[in-house]
Amino acid sequence: MIAQCKETQLELFAAPDGQDKKLEEFIEYVLDFYSPESELYPEMAFTREEVVAGYAERLIRHKEHEFEGDTVDREWVRDIVLEMREAE
Repeated sequence: MIAQCKETQLELFAAPDGQDKKLEEFIEYVLDFYSPESELYPEMAFTREEVVAGYAERLIRHKEHEFEGDTVDREWVRDIVLEMREAE
């Protein structure tokens, strides 16, 4: 189980080849779907910290798949965040 991440931990999981912007865009993309302000799934009420923790776990669970920041990654992170909530 991943401990709750702080925003500063985002840097630990950023791609070393300068893809920080891609990661930041991905986090916003996930929040566009699942944050309390979302018009799509506001009931999920994801926080930024949950998305960062979900992203970190995604890198571990699906390391054989390159991070693309696409729908597949978004859904993997969604599922991971929901699992993390159930485990609490």
